[in-house]
Amino acid sequence: DGQLHAVAYHRHPVFGVDVPATVPGVPSALLDPRQTWADVDAYDKTAAELAERFVANFHKFTDFATADILAGAPTVAVAV
Repeated sequence: DGQLHAVAYHRHPVFGVDVPATVPGVPSALLDPRQTWADVDAYDKTAAELAERFVANFHKFTDFATADILAGAPTVAVAV
């Protein structure tokens, strides 16, 4: 019904998806998965591990993916 066209969004730092800051009838805390975890450091670690696993698994498909698809991959920190 267009309610979400007028709300602010923030981009998830790892997965790159835009998440609404508010949704009518939904507690805002539920819209930020990091805030639903009792241990936010554990969330950060788990999110990073999931992103790394996605990137590693998707590597076998990169020859078939367009640049737009590749740009949608999670952001994985690279150790230097």
